[in-house]
Amino acid sequence: MVLMMFWQFGTMDRGLGQDLITAGIGVIACAVAFTSLAVFASRKINRDRTLLWFGIFAVIYGVRMLLGVDVVRAGFHVSERVASTLSMLITYFIQLPGLLFALNLIDAIGTRIAKVMFAIAGALAVVGSASILLRIGLNTMPQINNFLVVFFFLPTYVWSYWRSNRTVDLRFMRVAFFLFLASVVYDNLSGFGLVRPLGLEPFGFLVQLIAMGVVTAQKSIASEQKLLAVERELEIARKIQLSILPEKVPETKGLEVAVRYVPMTQVAGDFYDFIELPDGRLGVLVADVSGHGVPAALIASMLKMAFVSHAPAAADPAEMLAKLNGALYGHFSSHFVTAVYAVIDAKAGKMVYSGAAHPPVLVRRGDGKVDELSENGLMLGAFDFAQYANASTTLGEGDQVLLYTDGLAEGSNAADEEFGIERLKQCFDGGALRSLEQVFAKASAWTARVPQQDDLTAVVVGRT
Repeated sequence: MVLMMFWQFGTMDRGLGQDLITAGIGVIACAVAFTSLAVFASRKINRDRTLLWFGIFAVIYGVRMLLGVDVVRAGFHVSERVASTLSMLITYFIQLPGLLFALNLIDAIGTRIAKVMFAIAGALAVVGSASILLRIGLNTMPQINNFLVVFFFLPTYVWSYWRSNRTVDLRFMRVAFFLFLASVVYDNLSGFGLVRPLGLEPFGFLVQLIAMGVVTAQKSIASEQKLLAVERELEIARKIQLSILPEKVPETKGLEVAVRYVPMTQVAGDFYDFIELPDGRLGVLVADVSGHGVPAALIASMLKMAFVSHAPAAADPAEMLAKLNGALYGHFSSHFVTAVYAVIDAKAGKMVYSGAAHPPVLVRRGDGKVDELSENGLMLGAFDFAQYANASTTLGEGDQVLLYTDGLAEGSNAADEEFGIERLKQCFDGGALRSLEQVFAKASAWTARVPQQDDLTAVVVGRT
């Protein structure tokens, strides 16, 4: 069967046989390209742009090959003149997605040589298009293109690939690229009339297409594996961070305590903790590390250790914040921590608190009025000279205290309007747990049409 196929091909008109081969390779290129683009589009996260540039390059190249086939042009009612014009436009533009694919594959997008290659490829695309539209230099521009391909782009590709340190195995790609290079050089030299035209480029491209697909798949798989490893590490980090938060709310006589903690990502910079003092008072700390993710979570862990180690200062909020500032200062430069620490005495009906650049404490009174308390010093960890002062307020039966991070008040809706402190004041309803539920229900409804923009933490303490 195979021998008969070769015999039939050998008896076929050489021009028709070449057209069939070119059309077949063009169709394969387009099919592979659309598959690559579909895989890229189907991914919501970790989109590997190598797939995108590979798909664009392959489909453009495949279309150019199909435009050179008489049967294809006739089937789509494309005149030879239009096909020739489109082919030349593709020839001038195809270096751009090819560059993006090749340089993205070896992580060389931002290098100096990459900028030079992009500048020359962009200039070629613009000047080449202008020559076609203005009908100027139609014979000169193809020769300039051939010259740049043979003596600039291809040698630069070879040099870039050979000095690449990418972990993706490029050996197959390099061999295929050499074969493709040889076919392109030969066909471009035939454009100068130096050698006999043989039409080798389609075969070289088919080999190169296979290699590009294999290497792109390798890179995509490697990216997926790296993402899975990161996700596993983040899950471990999330469990560790949850372990530093209190396992349950304290059961302090005369107080009802409710807490909710909603991180924006798997790990967060928000932190809260309690200290039950020997005389029945309750210390409550709510803090917010600037930024998000792992760096903020690590600083939150540092804050936990500092809070525990300075438990002897827990009865004095200002002293506690000063101790925390001293423990954090000098350990990080691109982050800071805002915090509020309150000591609530249910028996005496009193709260003493101090803040460090934190949102105001809200106190709902029995008559429905909500007070906004705002005793603040500088943020923690930023200045060694920061000082903090105590402020106090009375708490009657039924009064509730809301301590929270700024993600609740600063959450914005689709119109970029913040939820705001005034709306927070309207969330108190019933007991501490009911009020907390209202806070998150109303804040969530306000920001329902936009992604969560910050970590959210709130503690409500009611005097019963």
